[in-house]
Amino acid sequence: MKMFSFKLFQIIIWLLLINSFPIFSQTDKEIVEKIFSKIELGMETGKIELFSPYLMETVYIGFQSKIADYFSKEQAYYVLQDYIVELNLQKVKTLKKRISGNSPFISGKLISVNVVDKLHYFISLKYENGSWKIFQIIID
Repeated sequence: MKMFSFKLFQIIIWLLLINSFPIFSQTDKEIVEKIFSKIELGMETGKIELFSPYLMETVYIGFQSKIADYFSKEQAYYVLQDYIVELNLQKVKTLKKRISGNSPFISGKLISVNVVDKLHYFISLKYENGSWKIFQIIID
């Protein structure tokens, strides 16, 4: 009986430990992939509304040397809208993507009509209140 109680105790502790760490499931991968697809399409078409629902309540945005600060979700929408429209992007080319782990991210190059040099972008997600949200957006 003592051995059974000890095993039961071990199982309970093990389950508590497992549940305390986020586990990246297949569903999470699909959700993250969907968010990244919407980001790519939204940036390429200038339709920020495609991915704005995934912005965190406070988002870090860094654009070249013009902007580098935290913005509310509402402010971030307009900052992104203005900047993406100003860039007039032709192509969003993803070079690296990590869709698993605690900090999924996407990075690549942006080809703009208005900027001669290719720009690089980095966007990361964070798990907040039960869902994946855009935590930071950097374009350099």
